[in-house]
Amino acid sequence: MAGRSLSGVLGSDDVTYTGGTATFSDKNAALGKTVSATGLGLTGTDAGNYTVNTTATALADITQASLTGSITAANKVYDTTTAATISGGRSPACWVPTL
Repeated sequence: MAGRSLSGVLGSDDVTYTGGTATFSDKNAALGKTVSATGLGLTGTDAGNYTVNTTATALADITQASLTGSITAANKVYDTTTAATISGGRSPACWVPTL
C-alpha cells in the first residue's frame, strides 16, 4: 500500500492505522483499477479506545510493460531488389520486456 490515513483520532492520542494486504482486482494493465485491502488494524498506546474498518478500497493504475522487439537480417547476394529475409523477434512470444 502506498499510504494509509486515519481520521477521527482525538487530541494527541497515539493511534496508527497499520497492517493489511492489498490486491488489484486483476492483473491486467488499465487506469483506475480497484485495489482491495484486508487485515488493517490499529496500533499505538491508545488503540484500544477506538474501532476501525479492517478492509478498505481505493483506485490505482497498472501501467503497460514496454516491449522491445528485435530482428536479424540475413545477408544476400546482389539481386537488384530491396527484399530482405529476417528472423527472430517477430513473434510476441520472443519479445523480452524491458522494465
